[in-house]
Amino acid sequence: MPQKSETPQLGGASRNSLVGTFRDCLSLCEPHSQAVPPLIVTHIGEENLTSREEGGQHNNPYPNTPGAKGTDGTSQEAAAAIAPSAKRLRRLAMQCLAILGEATPLEAVAVAKVCRESLQPRFSELRALGLVEPTGERRRNPSGKFAAVLRLTDKGRAAL
Repeated sequence: MPQKSETPQLGGASRNSLVGTFRDCLSLCEPHSQAVPPLIVTHIGEENLTSREEGGQHNNPYPNTPGAKGTDGTSQEAAAAIAPSAKRLRRLAMQCLAILGEATPLEAVAVAKVCRESLQPRFSELRALGLVEPTGERRRNPSGKFAAVLRLTDKGRAAL
């Protein structure tokens, strides 16, 4: 069974200041200025856009590009909006883990000072790419729920 622990002190920060930092990070989220195409895009890729309206085949470029779930278009629009920044955000997530050694996604978000919605999904992509891995430990997030602690793999360290 994974070991559970409280959120560690990061750079002398207490759990309460991390929660405050996390809230500050959320305030940094900027609305996307790009217009999202009206098509319901199944998966977004630089070279591969397939759409249900166009009768495109389901060709999943995840985890190299953000994925989407559901059929109402909301997730697809979010994937389309973040796609131009995903590579930079994956690198930022890896740099946070390089600095911290190991961390939950929300601990990395607090250090990176970007909004959770932009950075947290990049950790799933990095796991799928074999660049980060769980340590087996779990820590409490500011919400009170437990989250997996992640670290860079050898492949992830080499990619930096």
